[in-house]
Amino acid sequence: MKIRSFVFGAVCLAAVLAIVSCESKERKFPTHAVELLVPFGAGGGADTTARAIQPLLAEELGVPVRITNVPGGASAVGTIQAFSQPADGYTILVVTQSTTLVDVFKRMPFKFIDEFVPLARMQTEIAALWAAPDSKFKSIQDVLDHARAGGMITVTGSSPGGLDEALIEAFNFSAGINLTLVPLQSIGERMAAVIGGHVDLVVDYPSALMDMASIGGIVPLVFLSDDPIDFPKFAHVPHSGQVGITGMNPLRLWRILAVRKDTPQDVQDVLVNALHNVVTHPTYQTWETANGMDMMPSWLGPQETRMLLSYTENQLAEIFRALGRL
Repeated sequence: MKIRSFVFGAVCLAAVLAIVSCESKERKFPTHAVELLVPFGAGGGADTTARAIQPLLAEELGVPVRITNVPGGASAVGTIQAFSQPADGYTILVVTQSTTLVDVFKRMPFKFIDEFVPLARMQTEIAALWAAPDSKFKSIQDVLDHARAGGMITVTGSSPGGLDEALIEAFNFSAGINLTLVPLQSIGERMAAVIGGHVDLVVDYPSALMDMASIGGIVPLVFLSDDPIDFPKFAHVPHSGQVGITGMNPLRLWRILAVRKDTPQDVQDVLVNALHNVVTHPTYQTWETANGMDMMPSWLGPQETRMLLSYTENQLAEIFRALGRL
């Protein structure tokens, strides 16, 4: 009887150990902190998004998530640093069209799209053309009429070779006009220029200008979208498709998270599932709404995001090729 009880106990113990062992193996990722590498400085849109994701992702993964800012080279410096890390899922790169443009202009010794795999698109934003409240341009039709009559109109945006220039050139092409880009590095410089009357318009995103727009310090004239958008705060503002200007949709700003292409598939799956839970979390959705980032659905899974990356690269290459820059 004692022998039988001992054998039964040993069998039970072995079964428990086997279950614990299986659970341990299933929990092999993550076992320590995960890094969100932002290839831009602190305070910008990509950094702000990473900081909104950080606590929710840490909760999902059960390990700390730290943010590392590595600015420089229009995202090239940070992307190269992410490429130098092991393909183990512990370094997640924040990606925007700036990274795609680095590929277009061949500013790195490798192509991002060949060496990384996207986990998800976490956010989409739609740019607008904005004017000072005392501007002579009270509507986008005023802008079009003035430009088509031969008048000069200046628009400030970020440095040449970036998404802002692509947006303005696509707008010019579709509208048959010639808005002149005046590049300025910081949002502070751009706002001072348009409010001070040194330039006529600024191209930027609601998330960057929401606070000033809320007090009437800056006025949106048109959202650069072929299709209607859902933005109750600015429901009176037309989208560019309403005034016959199209070709804007491929240039919507997105923020994607990616890892090295050789990252094990089971690790990618853990991260994708965690990120989907982040995007659908009420805290994240409330943050998006408060910052004007909920005009269209944010989430795209890995396959769709891969297609988006390829499509965007082709569109941007076409625009800058037409400008004689490639």
